This record gives sequence, C-alpha cells and structure tokens, in this order.
Amino acid sequence: MKILVADRISASGVEYLSNQDGFEVTEAYGSTPEQIQELAVDAAAIIVRSETKVTPEVLAVAKELKVVGRAGVGVDNIDIEAATEAGVIVMNTPGGNTIATAELTFTHMLCGTRPIVRGAVGMSEGKWERKELKGSELRGKTLVVLGLGRIGAEVAKRAQAFEMEVLAYDPYLTEARAKELEVEKVDLDEGFTRADYLTVHMPKTEETNGMVDEAAFAKMKDGVR
Repeated sequence: MKILVADRISASGVEYLSNQDGFEVTEAYGSTPEQIQELAVDAAAIIVRSETKVTPEVLAVAKELKVVGRAGVGVDNIDIEAATEAGVIVMNTPGGNTIATAELTFTHMLCGTRPIVRGAVGMSEGKWERKELKGSELRGKTLVVLGLGRIGAEVAKRAQAFEMEVLAYDPYLTEARAKELEVEKVDLDEGFTRADYLTVHMPKTEETNGMVDEAAFAKMKDGVR
C-alpha cells in the first residue's frame, strides 16, 4: 500500500508509517502539481499540510486512493466535493496545533504592542534605545476574536489572563457557549468598531473570504492592531 507524503511532516511520523507492515512510503516534498498527479496514480493515501493541493485532477487519476490526511486543521487545499464524489475520506488533526497557534497569536499581539523585535535587533548591534522603544499595555484593551472555535477559544482565555475585554463574532456561537467562555457575543460591525485588537480564526470560505476588507477597516479605530 503506497502512502504518499506530499508535504514535510515530523520525521518520527514518517518513520512510524515506514515501520508498518505493507506500507510503502514515498516522500515527495516540494513536488509540482504535475508530479503530484503522477505520484498519486497508485497511492492509497496522501498526506499533506498546507502546500500541496489535492485537486479534482489529482483525485481523477488516483484510482487507488482511499484517504487524504491533512496534518493540521484547515482543509482549504483539498477539494472536498471532488473527494466525496470519488469516495475518498478526508481527515484532519483539529487539535494538533491549537495551543501552539494560540500562543503564536499572542506573540504577534505582544510584538505589535511593544517594539520587541526592534529592541532585540538594536541590542545585537550594540544600541540601547530605551527611551525610543515605548509600547502600551494589553490590560484594559478590547480584543475581537473572529471565529471562536478551538483556536479562537484558547486565544480568548489568554486574553482574559491579560485582563483584556474579549468580544467574539462567530455565526455558530451560541449564547450558552459565549457565557461559558465569558466573552461578549457581537455582530461583525460592532466588533470592527470596538476592536483595539482583531484576530481572525476562521477557515477561508466563500463567506469569509474578504471579510476584513477596506470597508471594515474604515469602521475601525485609528491604531487598531
């Protein structure tokens, strides 16, 4: 059974697959779409991250394909409709990088609030720019979270630890869930107008593509991050 690993995953994961009886693992990192089609012809499974696209063209030639595994959360790079028509199961790992992504979000927020990177670069160059490197506090600021799924909820928890006011927009967010997470549920326009910080944790779909556009920025405060 051929397992096509199209995007780079942990070496331990490749080793685990290679050690399974009957599995033939082919690593094809950085392959072109044409190469992926060629390699997929006799593959029973394809593993991707976000780089490789599993298109209708790939699915059309992959007659042995049973499953596409996404090592991550989003499946935007996999044609779900074409996979369903072909009888191919699409799987992902929704909780695999939730905490890491939430922490990275806060890293960006902190770097946007205080000139940490500039300070680090300056120190490496022997500069001491203490008076020039001024920031502000997250405490008391309003964070608007667009998309309160696994990652959005973890970001909200961390914002509350920083004593931020947390608002959330999510068409699937119930009042009960908002109360459980201690966030204020708002509509999109209210979120835009009240945000000091805005973070987006939604998949790219026809409904969400372009959601934060020029008109949205026109409604926001000056200096929103």
